[in-house]
Amino acid sequence: MSSPTFIITTDMTASQFYVNSHKLLEKAKSLSLLSYLTGDETVPTQLSLQVLNKPLLHYYKLSMRAQQRSQEEMKRSKLTTLFRSNPLFAYEYIVPIANALNPLQPTIEELNEARLRIPYSSYAYERRHRDLNDPDIPGGPANAQRRQEQYEATKPDHRFFGTGSTIPQEVIDAAGTRFIEEGSWPDIIDKEIARHPSIVRLSPTDTLLTIADKLEAEYASNADTSYNKSHKAYTDEFTRVEGLNGSLLKFFLEYPIL
Repeated sequence: MSSPTFIITTDMTASQFYVNSHKLLEKAKSLSLLSYLTGDETVPTQLSLQVLNKPLLHYYKLSMRAQQRSQEEMKRSKLTTLFRSNPLFAYEYIVPIANALNPLQPTIEELNEARLRIPYSSYAYERRHRDLNDPDIPGGPANAQRRQEQYEATKPDHRFFGTGSTIPQEVIDAAGTRFIEEGSWPDIIDKEIARHPSIVRLSPTDTLLTIADKLEAEYASNADTSYNKSHKAYTDEFTRVEGLNGSLLKFFLEYPIL
């Protein structure tokens, strides 16, 4: 193999140095390598490339979190609408879930069982009664049926009890229930969202297979699409950098500097 011909040598005159330097830079420019020679751009390292090479599990976790956020927002919207339709509904969600093995993660069955009887505030009932512009019905045996109908129409459903009931014990049992201000609704809703089993959540022990079982088709498809795009971007960048390294090596072998 013949020895390389150096284009810049230590015995060059200043004019020869600048002429050859210009030739070197022009050649590098024609090969789109000038910015790497001047230091304006750096060649990506293997480590920086690996950051782009994320596994499929990464994208499944992202989709799982996106699905969870969507379910949480749907639950929040539904409960907010429910509370606005009848503020007495809020009382269902402050009933202690004392029967749950884990009150922070109760089952649907445990929630339903705990909410079979729901006391509400006397003041909340009276406000709801006024909001409906429903006139007071006088007491007495003759109006008992009408008062019962009014009571049933004012409260959300048969599980709720308190003021307005024709059963004295129900009024007594609900007497200590605190009034829920509208400003407290967000906290009540957040607590319900955090524990409700209908929200499918990402677990620290989840694998690709367990997440795949949890994901709805739309979110699984999004994860696959994101992974494929990312993997293509990594492959394309890897190929580009590999070619760039080869071009730089070839350039320095063909145009050595001494």
